[in-house]
Amino acid sequence: FPDTPSKFYLDASVTERARRRLLEWRNQHPDRADELKQEHIEQDIARRDEEDRKRPVGALIQAPDAILIDTSSLDINAVTHRILAHLQIQF
Repeated sequence: FPDTPSKFYLDASVTERARRRLLEWRNQHPDRADELKQEHIEQDIARRDEEDRKRPVGALIQAPDAILIDTSSLDINAVTHRILAHLQIQF
């Protein structure tokens, strides 16, 4: 949506994203909780990020006019609050 008045780019560190994925896996598969290791998940995320940034079409990059929100240390409520705060300032 190139003409939208408000753009947000949500990101989190590779370490935090791996931690979240591992937690989700353990919650969904408690009997197989030890099958995944965080370091392997981090490697997978880093590799996928690199591939996504280099795609010739639809590369995953922050738009120049998008507001970056680093969600590494935020829960969903804090992320929502930050977005709403930016929207209130703009409008």
